[in-house]
Amino acid sequence: MKIDDLLNKYFEGETSCEEEQWIRNFFSNEKVPEHLLCYKQMFAYFDNEITAEQAKKTEQANKRAIPRRKTLIYTLSGIAACAVMAIGISTFLQQSNDSDKRNYVVINGKCYTDEATIKAYANASLQEVATSKDEVFTELFKD
Repeated sequence: MKIDDLLNKYFEGETSCEEEQWIRNFFSNEKVPEHLLCYKQMFAYFDNEITAEQAKKTEQANKRAIPRRKTLIYTLSGIAACAVMAIGISTFLQQSNDSDKRNYVVINGKCYTDEATIKAYANASLQEVATSKDEVFTELFKD
């Protein structure tokens, strides 16, 4: 097909994408017939616009990718913070449950953790040092 026929078809809007690409490639060469030189600048302008549009789309895609990364980072940091809090709370609760087991009393060189045994020893010791009312009055009014 001749370039003149293809140009007429182009200006009528009847060319395919491949044909339009072929026309742009034709005018990007340095060997353009003299009677078609007036179209060379027009197609060079179209090529520049296409390149600029592609660069703009690439830039927009990059701009959209950055917030996605930030969202991912925020999400992962939130998950990590929740995991740290869960570990801290479980450690605290485990320590509070174990605190009953860690309390002990040493009586006569033996370690006791049973609460009933400890109360019995405490009551027995208090009874040994307790004084009756009569003993208190005699000690108070002793001349």
